[in-house]
Amino acid sequence: MTTSPALLKQILAAHGDSLYRTALLLVGNERDAGRLLQRFITDLVAAWGVAPPATPPDEPSLLAALIAIVRGEQAKRSQQRRPLPNNLPPLYRSVLGLPLEQRAAIALMLINGYDLQRMALALAQDEAAVRTTLITAMRALAPATGQSITDRVSADLCHEVRAALVDPAGRCAIVRRCAAILPGAPPAAPSISVGAR
Repeated sequence: MTTSPALLKQILAAHGDSLYRTALLLVGNERDAGRLLQRFITDLVAAWGVAPPATPPDEPSLLAALIAIVRGEQAKRSQQRRPLPNNLPPLYRSVLGLPLEQRAAIALMLINGYDLQRMALALAQDEAAVRTTLITAMRALAPATGQSITDRVSADLCHEVRAALVDPAGRCAIVRRCAAILPGAPPAAPSISVGAR
């Protein structure tokens, strides 16, 4: 039988990055994302009670719990949101300006790479509702990306948007260029500039 600390360590090793990236996009800053993850861990361990589950929860279940916390906190604050900092790149400003459900859908698809079925599990919605939410969010983000994004967007275009969300400063471009000169390295993905239009 796995102990709570061992199971928690296993969950965070497997899904910690995904949980943090999603939390960051949901709440908009590192401090609040850290607080959200602390609350998430506290709630998770409390839900286990005396004995943790025999197998760790899957990632969509963990993300569903994370999103549920944000929904609950947002409901308590009666839809009040902090003003966005002025120094954000246009794409981040657009993403963080979206309603919570749309930000969550964007995070699940572009950052976590989820398909509609897994997104529906994490958002506790049916696939049709998730598709509608996602299309609405992508259309709202299109002007900030400098591109027209429709519900029939290509995977190549999604890669560019994902790269801008995950690495807005383009710091990973250096790593891609270095990796490109190594033998047998995959081709470098195109980098995009978020701040320039």
